[in-house]
Amino acid sequence: MDFFQGNDDASIIWFGYEYFRWTDFFQYPILNNYPYGQELNISLVYTGSIPIVSLILKPFDKILGFPFQFFGIYHLICLFLQAYFTIKILDLFVKCQITKFLFVSIVLLSPILPFNLLINHNGLFGHWIIIASIYLYLIPQFKYRRWISLLILSLLTMAYLFAMILPIFFADLFRRSLNKEINNHNVFLYSVYTFLSIGLIFLLIGVETSNETYSYYQGYGNYRMNLNSIFDPSVSLANINTDSFNFSKLIPNLTDTTNIKGSGDYEGFNFIGTSMILIILTTIINYKKNLIKFTKENYLPILIACLFLVIFALSHKVILNDSLLVSYPLPSFAKKLFGVFRSSGRFFWPVMYIITFFSFYIFYKSINPKKIIAILIIIISIGFIDSSEVYTQTRALKSFNLNYSGHTWKQMLKDPKWEEFGKSYSSIKYIYPEMMPIKNYREITLFAVTEGLSVNGGYLARIKKSSLRKVKADLKLSLEACIFDPSSLYIFTSKKNWEKASLCDTKNETFFIDNTFIIAPTKKVAEILR
Repeated sequence: MDFFQGNDDASIIWFGYEYFRWTDFFQYPILNNYPYGQELNISLVYTGSIPIVSLILKPFDKILGFPFQFFGIYHLICLFLQAYFTIKILDLFVKCQITKFLFVSIVLLSPILPFNLLINHNGLFGHWIIIASIYLYLIPQFKYRRWISLLILSLLTMAYLFAMILPIFFADLFRRSLNKEINNHNVFLYSVYTFLSIGLIFLLIGVETSNETYSYYQGYGNYRMNLNSIFDPSVSLANINTDSFNFSKLIPNLTDTTNIKGSGDYEGFNFIGTSMILIILTTIINYKKNLIKFTKENYLPILIACLFLVIFALSHKVILNDSLLVSYPLPSFAKKLFGVFRSSGRFFWPVMYIITFFSFYIFYKSINPKKIIAILIIIISIGFIDSSEVYTQTRALKSFNLNYSGHTWKQMLKDPKWEEFGKSYSSIKYIYPEMMPIKNYREITLFAVTEGLSVNGGYLARIKKSSLRKVKADLKLSLEACIFDPSSLYIFTSKKNWEKASLCDTKNETFFIDNTFIIAPTKKVAEILR
């Protein structure tokens, strides 16, 4: 569990899951996570805690124990499913089983997978969903039930994956319409059924869609894709930790903006890998005329979807290397809408996989069958060796543990009074909860979830603005009236507010421990001091 505590994204995912285990099995919305955020009414969707897995595991809470995390087995299942759907696509044009295995190896060694591990985006590791959507587009018959199941599953895994495959779904509808497989009336009905189904899921899981939904829209255009990112093997994570990673020793690093303070362009990392570059080069060298025989009805819809995804990934501030090439204004409503998926650079992933499978197809048709296995083995070996250093780095980062016994929070919060707080209170109230929390929120939240205290704030990623305003206003009125909840421990983010609240009741105990301003309400003080 130790490696989770050094990163905000990793922490919020685990905290969200652990607090969700406290909730009732039958509740509405089904993903309501009151212990993590309290009156802020945060859905599990907004903590990125992979809701589908959290729901599946909920009946087994009693036997799973604490602490528990499922991310390792989740990653393994994702890799298995990614291999499975890759094989399903390859079955459409590859006959040799060994060749299929080698193509699958290239897909599983894609740099974007370890990159997601490095930045602790566990939900986004489910790239098999993208590959499954491409498979549904390619199969001869339209399968609406499979499509709607995949769309719902993607939403219950990570909303970004849902947004990525939705254009491919509509491209498939368009394609089947052009091929006369589905008439326009059924296209309309399928579209309506899809929006109604997704709308119903939104209601069931607690997704907010009003203008008041989020208090943090900033970011679209700051987490974009660089035009050189396909061939840029390096990425700097200086803005989230101190590390830089290079996925190739052979391919030179290109200039980018990921090392500039405040830049989020690391989210646009889309290096396709040394093996894929070699595949593409080999294909170009051996390409045969008239090899591609796709009809316009088949390729036009997916081409339009790819164009849309690329434009969105680049954002309205298009960069090449470290230079801004194009910038155009967006209406305020568009900024708010796009801000929901502010890390736009990720939206190139479906295009990357489409390029990958298209390259496989041309490569397979261009290369002599007697030579293809040997060539693929050489290409994979070069690619693996070329990226081996970053694989080693990833393993090291995800495998370390600290040499201590007992609860982890005790290594971070040293004062023994915390243990008494854990026995005496049932919740923590931040004065005041904000979108971005105080510096030591991870330590405090870890203490809280370990000792059984709910929290009214933390790093919550998405907050309904009206709820946040109301919670802060209610807390302010209570403090002005010197009314404290005796079951709650009050943690102040401002020394000024702490000093003012300390004047309310001399029986309340005030503490400044582990760089944290605290007020312990009257009824619990005797227990703490004892």
